[in-house]
Amino acid sequence: MSLFLARLRSASVFPPIELVYVSNPSWPIVHHKAIPQRPLRIAVLDSSYNPATIAHLAIASAPRPVYIDAVSGDHEHEDYDAKLLLLSITNADKQLKPTDATYEQRIEMMCEFAKDVEVTDKTGTVAVAIIDEPTFVGKSRMLQTFLRERIERLSSEAPSKSRPHPCQLTFLLGYDTLERFFAPRYYTKDPSSPAAVAQMHNSLRGFFSPREGDGSRIVCARRSPESFPQAAATLNTSLSSSSASAADKKSQSDSLTSTINDFFTSTSLPMSECVKMIDIGEDVWSVSSSDVRRAAETGEDDRWTRMVSSKVREYILKEGLYREKAKT
Repeated sequence: MSLFLARLRSASVFPPIELVYVSNPSWPIVHHKAIPQRPLRIAVLDSSYNPATIAHLAIASAPRPVYIDAVSGDHEHEDYDAKLLLLSITNADKQLKPTDATYEQRIEMMCEFAKDVEVTDKTGTVAVAIIDEPTFVGKSRMLQTFLRERIERLSSEAPSKSRPHPCQLTFLLGYDTLERFFAPRYYTKDPSSPAAVAQMHNSLRGFFSPREGDGSRIVCARRSPESFPQAAATLNTSLSSSSASAADKKSQSDSLTSTINDFFTSTSLPMSECVKMIDIGEDVWSVSSSDVRRAAETGEDDRWTRMVSSKVREYILKEGLYREKAKT
């Protein structure tokens, strides 16, 4: 694992992405199937994995939402073709703390977590990768380049010589990450600038637009309304409409809902196709990685063992994570 990290940090690879685990050598292509005559649909679960929890597992295992084909108008009911667990070694928000798992340990945990995902996964093709890029817009762009090159390489070795197709990436997010995704401070050096929102809109257009950009999508897991009281109360209904009344906009001026509405109204992109909300179950939506770390720190509270998947639990116990590091 250290070798993969060293290569990324040395800036010797471009795009700065390393695959560290694949469930089959032909990932993201299912080895016994031909490359479909459409973009490969890849779900990307990007997280800090410190550690992965049962909430991560629920999001990763959720079926692909129903979309409407832009050309035929038909409903798409097919699942994802492949899934990718992604870790950024440069996080826009989080700096490594002494009590955290190291990046090497997180990567090893991700590989174990991938095996738990495979148990519930219908695609049969799961991978783990690390990337040296903090933003979702940058990750989308770099993944498209990386995947195009990989598919070209794999397809040129295939007997059918199938022509590779671009990928359609769907980023799987938690509700708190969705809020950060639509925050201007991640798209400009001066969030207070009058041009900050316009700069964010320009970047997001490159992320969402299939003609001007990557055509990537977001699937977000709902959280308890208490977690985000202002936005959560209205987002579900707002996602079915790209406009809001002047009174509503004023009352939601600082809310996530208003920010999302403003972006899709200004760009004319179909919000209902770009951002989908899913339910992962009340029993897991409140589970967080920080809950696991706090419960594991003293070693006296075994609740954390029910907050993680079986392979992750085995790894934490074997390595003595969080508890041992807290005592040093």
